[in-house]
Amino acid sequence: MIEINMNTKRLKLSIKGHALQTETEQHSAICTGVSAIAQGLAYTYSKVSKAMREVQYRDDPGDMFLLAIPEDYAVAPAREIFKAYGNGLEMMAKCHPESVSMIWDGEKILPDKEDGKHE
Repeated sequence: MIEINMNTKRLKLSIKGHALQTETEQHSAICTGVSAIAQGLAYTYSKVSKAMREVQYRDDPGDMFLLAIPEDYAVAPAREIFKAYGNGLEMMAKCHPESVSMIWDGEKILPDKEDGKHE
């Protein structure tokens, strides 16, 4: 199980685990998708490094951590970037609840019930 914990106010992201203990192509793709979204966020913050006081980033197998500390003038745009990438992670959690759990700003992200295909 991949466990994602995001905090928009602190611009903090933690991802732990893997899609499932047994590797299949689908579960490998889920891990790859979550990793790509998270790495894209970290890369985006590195590209706007002049707007960041500090970016802490660690990406080890099954354990990723990101903390961005923007300059005062860049807080709002940094949060918008964070939310945009968070939407991608939210979609992964909603579409693959058997493999991805997510807590975003203290709220557990669950599949959409009206859709029916994610139950």
